[in-house]
Amino acid sequence: MRIKKQLQLFLAGAVLIPFNAVLIIPVVDYIADESGISNASQFIIIGIITFIFELLIILFTLHLSKTIQKSIKFLQNSTKKLADGEVNDSLERRKSNRGANEITDLIVNLEKMRLTFRETEERRNKLIMGISHDLRTPVAVINGYSDSRFHFCFSPLNLQ
Repeated sequence: MRIKKQLQLFLAGAVLIPFNAVLIIPVVDYIADESGISNASQFIIIGIITFIFELLIILFTLHLSKTIQKSIKFLQNSTKKLADGEVNDSLERRKSNRGANEITDLIVNLEKMRLTFRETEERRNKLIMGISHDLRTPVAVINGYSDSRFHFCFSPLNLQ
């Protein structure tokens, strides 16, 4: 489930708890009138129902924070790989769509960025190899020519 959807559900539950308590009071009054329950017992029943709703909201909040924490940790591990220069290894992805959310969707963009960086690095290496080859060839020709001139000028035949 998306984080945005989970937050919307959390806010809806947090807003509905006070309204829920207000709406439960007439229901508990009606039940109390029919069965003869005292006001103190009514108060306890309303308190228990409100406590259950509060407990559900707290559990949902813990689940939401755990989801966000896991997603951020997952993203942090992936970005650390890129920061350490590990561009040849593919970034790990979730094995299932369970736990996928807006934060973990960033892994797709990071993977594209990693591939682009790797391609750029390969092009840079090819360019450097080409330039070094282009520079070595004329230097080798000049070196060979100068060696041949040197040997020709100072050969025993020319010294006589």
